[in-house]
Amino acid sequence: MRRLLFILVGLAASAPLAARPSVDSAIAFGARENVTFIALSPDGQRVLYGVPGETAGSRILVLKVGQTQPRAVTRLASEQERIRSCDWVSNQRILCRLHSIAGAAGMVAAGTRLVALDIDGSNVLPLAVGLWSDEVADFLPDDKPNVLLFGRGRGGYPAVVRVNTRTGRQVYVDGARSTPIDFLSDGRGRIRIMRVQEVRGTDRAGRIIRSFYRTAQSTAWVPLSEYNQQTDQGPWPLVVDGDSAYVMEQNPEGRDIVYRMALDGSGRRPSAL
Repeated sequence: MRRLLFILVGLAASAPLAARPSVDSAIAFGARENVTFIALSPDGQRVLYGVPGETAGSRILVLKVGQTQPRAVTRLASEQERIRSCDWVSNQRILCRLHSIAGAAGMVAAGTRLVALDIDGSNVLPLAVGLWSDEVADFLPDDKPNVLLFGRGRGGYPAVVRVNTRTGRQVYVDGARSTPIDFLSDGRGRIRIMRVQEVRGTDRAGRIIRSFYRTAQSTAWVPLSEYNQQTDQGPWPLVVDGDSAYVMEQNPEGRDIVYRMALDGSGRRPSAL
């Protein structure tokens, strides 16, 4: 994906300024996006991307690298539903997030759902853990066609489950009795970081998000960091890589820096980017 972005940026930079037509700012502001998302297949041979429908809804297209004519995967023609994003489960299977709006009794509600399908648009399978708008915790590159989903599980508590995107079979992996807002996996099916947002009163979200981690040999949660959403201060774990995590934090000069922190209990910072 990073290489693809470099190519696109390079092509844009190479276009002569004189050839670029003038754009009306008001029209450009109100126009729909030309490309709503883009994802490169695991083997690097195909690009999956979303575009608006001709009048409403959205479409998914796939383009083989080196070719110029994309092929349609599927489309939604409804004004109340959009394909927000898609990504690859494998070279033949994708997972998409749909966003919908519904109205009843004078009220309007919005929600999202996950749907898995083959790259030719067949074998469509809705996926869900519980009542929440489920999130993908990990695409499990070494465990096709499974993914880790984060939603509401046993007893209504947050849970992470391994879901087979072809059969819908679910296996409980992890969970917590607190109120986590996110989990980070190591890419091999093991949850290593949990983020929890403080709650004020009965339903007000606080400004502090606390992160906890596990060592490779333990299931106990250990405090890792505190991030203040109001002041933008404090470490924010981005991704787990083996027995370390890449963490972003604002330095005293106000610049965002990314560094690597060990998840072995030592708190070491082997390197900074």
